[in-house]
Amino acid sequence: MKTKIKTIHEEVQNTDSDKSVGVLLNSEVNGVFNEALFFIYRNNMYIFFETLTDLINYNLYGEDENIRRAYVKEELFDNLYDIDQIDGKFSENIEWV
Repeated sequence: MKTKIKTIHEEVQNTDSDKSVGVLLNSEVNGVFNEALFFIYRNNMYIFFETLTDLINYNLYGEDENIRRAYVKEELFDNLYDIDQIDGKFSENIEWV
């Protein structure tokens, strides 16, 4: 399966920092598959979550072993974002903790 990603919404949380939250859409090229992931961006790092609840809990309470997340450096994310197609789902190309 070939997919591509695009940011469908992003909000800067504070104008004095580079912290933002957003939603990433991963969709199949010429297909029906869609996947939405929520993210926080700060300090040149994207932190992805499968659910909005996990993002909110992480933002409020910090790291927790019960919150599934993936840390992606800005350089890797930019490489995946800039290519025309990704082999497989975006969520399969990042490492979850």
